[in-house]
Amino acid sequence: MVSSLENAVVEVDPVSSALVRRIDGLPGARGAVAVPGALWVGGSTASYRIDVTTGAVTATVNGGIGYVGAITADDASVWVRKGGVTLQHLDATTGALLEEISESISADVLGGGGDVLVAFGALWVTFFDDATLIRIPLG
Repeated sequence: MVSSLENAVVEVDPVSSALVRRIDGLPGARGAVAVPGALWVGGSTASYRIDVTTGAVTATVNGGIGYVGAITADDASVWVRKGGVTLQHLDATTGALLEEISESISADVLGGGGDVLVAFGALWVTFFDDATLIRIPLG
């Protein structure tokens, strides 16, 4: 569970509801996605890779999801959706920036916040200020 007010992620046992682990120091933690062996957390100014075995932050990538963005992943990649028209494509294991997709997405889209999702072989990106959904094929 992500707590943006406390800048933390907490792991809760689903059976007993007991607190298993708390990871602090994640400014503006707002969204999280799981990849094999890790949890990626999108914060206000950075994104964080957390090892699920140790709870250690193993990568920090500047940029974050801000207050109007989102984070999504598949097994190999993480996409960080910031406000405006920018996506960071990260390696899910190392956090290395693989590419940055920005204004070249569409001349008709002005930006603003929105969501991002990986599904059906594509990256789906919304822009709520423009009432727009775009599909970016993967692979």
